[in-house]
Amino acid sequence: MDWLLVLRILCTAVLIVGAIGVVLGLPGTFVAWLGVLLFALIGRLLMPSGLLSGWFVLGTFFGSVAIELADNVLSGVLVRTFGASTSSILVAWLGGIVGGVLGGLLGGVGGFLGSAVGGIVGVFAGGYTAVYAWERYHLRRPPKDAARAAFGTVLGRLVGMALKLLWIAWLLSLLW
Repeated sequence: MDWLLVLRILCTAVLIVGAIGVVLGLPGTFVAWLGVLLFALIGRLLMPSGLLSGWFVLGTFFGSVAIELADNVLSGVLVRTFGASTSSILVAWLGGIVGGVLGGLLGGVGGFLGSAVGGIVGVFAGGYTAVYAWERYHLRRPPKDAARAAFGTVLGRLVGMALKLLWIAWLLSLLW
């Protein structure tokens, strides 16, 4: 049996779980990095020279931290670019969490797939709704300005998600 192939498939599964976590609004880059760590550790047992060096694994860990930070910074920058207040950044984050949980619960009627789709939709809808309500009713901004600010949260989340998924795709390319 080709143990290296089995290892690659197992670690690929871990990276896919990380990518699913990213889509669901979780810090899946760290889960994906665990797949790289697993590949490096077990690979060292299978091949004396190892497949990935310890320094490389450490570098990818710090890369994962940087990607998570960049996601949050980019989201904040885009929210501000679209005219939202600074407080809306926190409101968008909280709204995304609440929306994801509620969407996952409501989507649970459709089983695992329904829960996953409901969670994804809920993260975006929750962030949008929370920022719109905050900007419109708490800060008393006109509807058009509140909607523009809320759109910035959705765009920021999409850009951050794309960045994380590209990082995970690069990590996956290391395994094969």
